[in-house]
Amino acid sequence: GATFAVERVEPTHPAVRARVEPRTDGPGQRVVVELDRNLPLGRFNETLSLHTTSPHEPVLRLPVLGSVEGDVVVLPPQVTFGVMHGAAGAERELWIRNRGARPVAVTKVVVPDQYATYDLNPVRDGEEYRLVIHLRDGLAAGKIESSVDIFTDHPDEKHLVIPLYAIIKAEPRASRPARRILTAKRR
Repeated sequence: GATFAVERVEPTHPAVRARVEPRTDGPGQRVVVELDRNLPLGRFNETLSLHTTSPHEPVLRLPVLGSVEGDVVVLPPQVTFGVMHGAAGAERELWIRNRGARPVAVTKVVVPDQYATYDLNPVRDGEEYRLVIHLRDGLAAGKIESSVDIFTDHPDEKHLVIPLYAIIKAEPRASRPARRILTAKRR
């Protein structure tokens, strides 16, 4: 088989730098990706274009996924309710944890009011908080793609955005007993 190479790497985000270099432990190449220190905290989703010497695949797409974290971390990094038949009683927990040296307070939480409510309770003040997101009852069928905004007093991490997803299906209708029609034959 023929051997092809990556000639250049093209990121689509200005805070991403990427380069190709020869592998030091054998044949081939490796792609080195570096992120700008000022990249916002939260989920990261980038696609690199690898320009090759292959006539059949001159450009390959390489997804680069990750999460940029600081002192304040939210676990899980997104709120996913999945597919719900109605939303009665649906809730998800988030844990807001401080991994830094100084205490951090959660100063405000904003949820999409038309879809959800929340409860916030300190587990260890300044270190860990439990945030429970409750879907509202009676939501219309459809897809929810929104976010939860968490505000803190951390000087570098004042605003954290957590994606929120749900698919609400119409509640199944109560089945009615089938009506039986009796017919009698005359003899």
